[in-house]
Amino acid sequence: MPNPASAHEKEEEEEISSPIAMEKVNTELVLRNCCIMEQNERLKKAAELLQQERQTLLSQLHTQLSDSGSGSKRQQHDAGGQQDGSKAKATAGQPSSPKASK
Repeated sequence: MPNPASAHEKEEEEEISSPIAMEKVNTELVLRNCCIMEQNERLKKAAELLQQERQTLLSQLHTQLSDSGSGSKRQQHDAGGQQDGSKAKATAGQPSSPKASK
């Protein structure tokens, strides 16, 4: 019993074996290749734009982090100095421990 797949393959080989059929297949492949290359170029441009946007966003993030980092250090330093001064004023007239007041 003949294999249906091999019969189909033989038919395709016979169709392609003629020069006209081969030229048609070749033309179709060239057109497909052109479409693929055009799509590849579009994807490359999109990837470049995304890379530029990523770099811009990273730069902005680093700037924000460095600004907020130095700003929070200044705020902590300023707030720490104010808290220490206010604590010292509040406790100046009071005993330093609860045991001493008892």
